[in-house]
Amino acid sequence: MGLGLNNQKYALFGLFNKARSMNRPVVLPDFVIFDAKSEHKDKVPFSSVYSVDHLVRFAHAFGMEILDQPPIENDNGWHCFIGGTFVMGWEGKKGPGSLDDFTCQFFRSLVPHITSTPLFKKLARTIYLDHGIGVVAQLRIENDWLDVSKQAEATNSPEKDDYKITFLDILSKINYSIGNFSKKIYVVCDEANLPVSKEVIRETVASQFDISLIWKSDIFSKAELDQLSLLDLSIIDFEMSVRAPLFVGLSLSTFSNLACFETFCRTGTPATDHYIYNCPGPGLMRRMDFGAGSNLDDVANPIHLRNPLIPDTMNDCLWPISLTAHISKVGDFTTESGKIPGSRRGHIVCGIRGNSDIKIEGFILQSCSQLQVDLEYRAKTPTGDWGDWVTNGMLAGSRGNSQPINGFAVRLRGPLALSYEAICIGSFAGNHDLIQEKGHLGCASKNGESLEAMQIIFRPIVPEWPVGSN
Repeated sequence: MGLGLNNQKYALFGLFNKARSMNRPVVLPDFVIFDAKSEHKDKVPFSSVYSVDHLVRFAHAFGMEILDQPPIENDNGWHCFIGGTFVMGWEGKKGPGSLDDFTCQFFRSLVPHITSTPLFKKLARTIYLDHGIGVVAQLRIENDWLDVSKQAEATNSPEKDDYKITFLDILSKINYSIGNFSKKIYVVCDEANLPVSKEVIRETVASQFDISLIWKSDIFSKAELDQLSLLDLSIIDFEMSVRAPLFVGLSLSTFSNLACFETFCRTGTPATDHYIYNCPGPGLMRRMDFGAGSNLDDVANPIHLRNPLIPDTMNDCLWPISLTAHISKVGDFTTESGKIPGSRRGHIVCGIRGNSDIKIEGFILQSCSQLQVDLEYRAKTPTGDWGDWVTNGMLAGSRGNSQPINGFAVRLRGPLALSYEAICIGSFAGNHDLIQEKGHLGCASKNGESLEAMQIIFRPIVPEWPVGSN
């Protein structure tokens, strides 16, 4: 595990997640100031970097305890890092429904002290207000990254060429995709560890693309820079990236991935103005994965956005429901409306309208809070027959058999069924029009077309008054 800022944050999250799963208290570890150029390491207390109060409040909310005692020496940082990245990747892919969960709340509770200092406020004001800069770009071209690139080149990894990207490659892609958006770019990187000077980079980019690059060392005086540690500088870069109107990075970097994820956690909306440059073609690729992954196919897959098939209405019920669909070429894909009754975080929708390359083969519905919504559901098989009604947590349809379903039905049970009903909306392969039906009747294709996207809404039943009644 590298000792950069964001690798340490992943490891810290892994520590908290492990402690929670074992019902154990947490002792806050030191943070490491790592000089990638000299490989020198210094340790500083957690409390000197991030707010302890915010993290204590988070821990108490989830029934955890943070012990006020010196850090414990151990060698489990790597295991915590692996555990943290795995869980964050899994939880991050849940989308808006995960905003109230442990993972998002943890990262939202990491509040660095430096963002409240006059130095940071000066930088943010100068870049975003005085210069009106709208683009922040990570130039991951430092010498330590060149070492990683050489190691990757010696492997058979399909991603090995994604590491060998020069500053000219990066700026060429930026200029191709968003050159008309901004001719000024704020650069984040380890300036002391660049393979060539920033002045050479600046002059070359200005000459070839007519783009002006601005670095933090252009804004801070030498005296101000001398006050800041390498860890401070990394946090400043990260916090400027999270605040950026548009950010450009790479999916192989924990910096870029966490910048995208924490932007989502803090704003509550997908960070769709985050782009990556380690992609095929002359331009950039827009991220759609909330920063949860590194694989290019996954990073740019619009399925993660969970765009509703029909717009919201004021009558829609805000119930905490989880929908897991088994989708061809994707696997199991989960979306949640949220965990807290009465508060919508996401829509109960899976799939992509108009993308017939992926099809839904089965699905599972279940309540995801203590408020149990009693419901049952079924799928229409490729033979045209409706399957049996199943209840919370059971699979309707199939998984892994390459048999897309042709329809789905959902109905409420118990007292809720007297006042509310499910509405099912489906998009079917080859059909431009959506099909919307009352849930108990079922939403199915007319000619056996496969289901490519589905949405479920719960609304109060509208009485059907007899003609002539008052």
